[in-house]
Amino acid sequence: MTEPLHVVLGAGAVGQTVAQQLLQRGARVRFVDRKARVDMPGAEVVSGDVADLDVARETGKEAHFVYNCLNPPYHRWPSLWPLLEEGAETAAAQNGATLVTISNLYVYGRTRGVPMREDTPQNAHTAKGRVRAKMDAQAMAAHQAGRFPVVILRASDFVGPKARNAMLGSPVAERIVAGKSPQFIGNPDMRHSYTYVPDVARAMIHLAQREEAWGETWHVPSPEAESSRTVIHRMCEIAGERPRLQVMPKFLLWLTSLVSPMIREVREMAYQFHEPFLLDDTKCRAAYPELAPTPLEDALQATIAWFRDNPPQLPQPGRSY
Repeated sequence: MTEPLHVVLGAGAVGQTVAQQLLQRGARVRFVDRKARVDMPGAEVVSGDVADLDVARETGKEAHFVYNCLNPPYHRWPSLWPLLEEGAETAAAQNGATLVTISNLYVYGRTRGVPMREDTPQNAHTAKGRVRAKMDAQAMAAHQAGRFPVVILRASDFVGPKARNAMLGSPVAERIVAGKSPQFIGNPDMRHSYTYVPDVARAMIHLAQREEAWGETWHVPSPEAESSRTVIHRMCEIAGERPRLQVMPKFLLWLTSLVSPMIREVREMAYQFHEPFLLDDTKCRAAYPELAPTPLEDALQATIAWFRDNPPQLPQPGRSY
């Protein structure tokens, strides 16, 4: 009997971690990397951009599960996400595969510190939040139409190995292990939920195979929220470094955004770091206690260890998908 085929779309931190966890379980994996720049021993590595629907159709052949871990650069979300979402859905439709998507909390908009649950009203007030909400709704519409099963997971800002593009990635962990001052945008004294990348992958794989989870949205179990300052201070302690935290003032962020398209996009999302930003994962914890999050201390230890062992390579890729 042929083993079920798991197709992983996206070569960022989540995509790589999903593929690696599946391979560790002995699963049959097709790993789709737009530039084939990631080494993934044991997997069928496919080079291609699923924004091309011909590539997407070929990618989804024989698939039982499709994991949408794609994530275009911030400044290209409006133009690229619709194409990538269509590609992910096209891949899943080839064999009626279960489509598992990792989404985020942007869809809820500003909640002014109220913890976000799966039933929190979606009041996205940013361009990226509206794009993400539209993509999630499109996927769920496909599920309701009976095209293929869909599961959507939402996570907060990532922490963990490979998460260079996260707030706690290159600006914080990478600088700490290099003996430089970590950099932060926003108010570091606000409580903020962070989600550990391996926990994201574990939840995606688990819920993909639970039929009762299909057709629903789930928040990935995450450690109890601490202030970002507390988290960053602990990362410094783990690394054995004592650099001073650098916080970018609002006016400097605004000035920089005038000349940098990427910083302009970051500025739009800065509200998340100027007020408490709290993920409520009660639903998933209650339904699947086996998905309890990795303790924050362990997550930070693993993050610092990975960044120490993996210094940045220049030039870094221009896209994260």
